[in-house]
Amino acid sequence: MSRTEIDDGYFDHSMLQRPPSHFAALSMEMKWETTRRHPLYIWLWDTWQCLIEMAGADAPTQFRESPGVQWAWGMLDINGLPPSPSLDFDDLLQSDVDPRWLKRSARSVSYRTLAKILQSQLSSDGLRLLSTMLFDASKTEVATEGRDQRLMSLNNVDWDELDALVEMPLLLYNPAAPSKEFVSDLTNLRNEMRQRLGI
Repeated sequence: MSRTEIDDGYFDHSMLQRPPSHFAALSMEMKWETTRRHPLYIWLWDTWQCLIEMAGADAPTQFRESPGVQWAWGMLDINGLPPSPSLDFDDLLQSDVDPRWLKRSARSVSYRTLAKILQSQLSSDGLRLLSTMLFDASKTEVATEGRDQRLMSLNNVDWDELDALVEMPLLLYNPAAPSKEFVSDLTNLRNEMRQRLGI
C-alpha cells in the first residue's frame, strides 16, 4: 500500500462521526470499548501497521501528517498513535500505551490543551496580539526580571477577548480550601456548565 493509497482510502461519511458530547459522557472503559470496535479506528490501526512496514522510523511522522488520519481523528474525537484494538480495557491500562484522548472525568490540564483552546477560540487579531507578546517573552528566561516584565505587560493589555471565560469546564481551584467549600463550588460550577451546554 502506498502513501497515496493511504490518504485516498478514507471518505467523508456523516454516519461514522460521533454525535456531539457523546464521547465525553462515557466512562473510560466505554470510551475504549466503543472506539476499538469502530470501523474508522480499525482503519487507523491498519494504516499504522502499514506505515510501520513501509516507512520504519518515519512511520510516526507520516502517520500524524496523513490527511486521512487527521480526518479520522476528527471524526472519532481522538488523536495520537493507536493502541492495538485487540487489547481489552484492563490490558490497555497495564500496557505502556497512554492515549491522550482516553481522559478521566477530572484531570490536570496540559499546556498543549491550553494552546489548542487559544488557537480554536481567539480571533485572528487576538492570536496575532498574543503571538507577538509570546515571541517577546521567548527572548527572556523563566523566573527572570525580563519575563516578569512581559507578564506585567500581558496583564495591562486592554483586550476584552483575553478576559472572556473559556466555554469549557477548565477551572482554577485552590487545593488548600476547605473540602466542603471546594465540593460545593465544584458542584455549582458543574451545574452551571451543564445548563449552558444543554446536557
